[in-house]
Amino acid sequence: MECRFCGGVTKQLCELRPMPLASDYRPEPSLDAPRYPVRLCGCDCGYVGLDHVIEPTCIYPGQGELCSQSSGLVQHLKEYAESLMLMIPPDATVLDIGANDGTFLKFFQEAGRGAIAVEPSWVAANEARRKGILVYQGFFDEQAARWAEGIAGKPHLITANRVWANVPDPAVFLENVKNVLHPDGLFVIETGYLPDILDNMLVETIYHEHISYDMVRPLAKLCQQKGMLLMDVVHVPMKGGSIRVFIRNGNSQRNYPLRESGEFFAIVHKETKWGLDPPWEHFQNRLEQEREEIRNMGWRKVCGYGAGVPGTALTFQLGLEDKLAWLIDDQPRHWGQYMPGTRLEVRGPESLVESDGCIILAHRYAKQIKEKHPEYDKWLTPFQS
Repeated sequence: MECRFCGGVTKQLCELRPMPLASDYRPEPSLDAPRYPVRLCGCDCGYVGLDHVIEPTCIYPGQGELCSQSSGLVQHLKEYAESLMLMIPPDATVLDIGANDGTFLKFFQEAGRGAIAVEPSWVAANEARRKGILVYQGFFDEQAARWAEGIAGKPHLITANRVWANVPDPAVFLENVKNVLHPDGLFVIETGYLPDILDNMLVETIYHEHISYDMVRPLAKLCQQKGMLLMDVVHVPMKGGSIRVFIRNGNSQRNYPLRESGEFFAIVHKETKWGLDPPWEHFQNRLEQEREEIRNMGWRKVCGYGAGVPGTALTFQLGLEDKLAWLIDDQPRHWGQYMPGTRLEVRGPESLVESDGCIILAHRYAKQIKEKHPEYDKWLTPFQS
């Protein structure tokens, strides 16, 4: 595979079990769903990504997962938006790429800022329009960039939240951002962080929608290649460990109040040490050990708690697609759907009592799940030892 950042030659770092498209839940079993390879490859520049990419048009146009359906995410986006408003002019326009249902942009709009969106899912795009937000329904490319500039000139702020990892060609994507961004503007992304994924066994974040697995140092090099400057980075706990990255045009004269916490230098220092001995072998060995232990448990009728994309990813990586009897999820919108490539139906929490045991696929939320069901005590939480 050619490196998506620098064009160099990559080598395979880790191979996981093949799995179907993780988001492809349907109202009936889809046992014939194709399973695609999951291989992580890395380049000497530090870039890490999947070598097998599914065409984005097969994934996003009909996706219906909406930001507004998660109260925790809404609060996170509110605080995030408020922090960014302190960095841009009062009359600034914000362009959000991968805006979902416009929840994030609505906070800017309510504060009197201009807000426009690019969103590939027609389901989410229509929800954003209902909030009064102008939306380009499609992927962010040259045409979308021209649309944004035609609507509002060059935006002072461009954001891409949980989007950067999904971009098939990040170098071209960054060029398009640079071309439409105001000369003194700010580009901010929030994305998963590779050291957290490996150190915290966030296996459920590795799936085909996530093409790239990021670190600050290779991202800074890419920005420099494209005439931009990675100014600062903040570590945030979202999704088990993420980074918020602040980027500006390389020739911008504006001073932003960043790097004051010293976190940028701490993260770069950590990555330098981490890169000397990245724990790929430990990650794969621990996953294989967990898979073996769980599959050999004597429970007869076992359910899994946590559907959606992460639930699919962890089910297949732990080899549970033929071991679980059904799935449980708190969100009614998932009930009656079937996990891709399986016979596993998603049911409500009331079916928990019918099981001999429950594997918490949403293992980052194990404490909250157990607190919701104090009368139940047959839990197994992966990666807790």
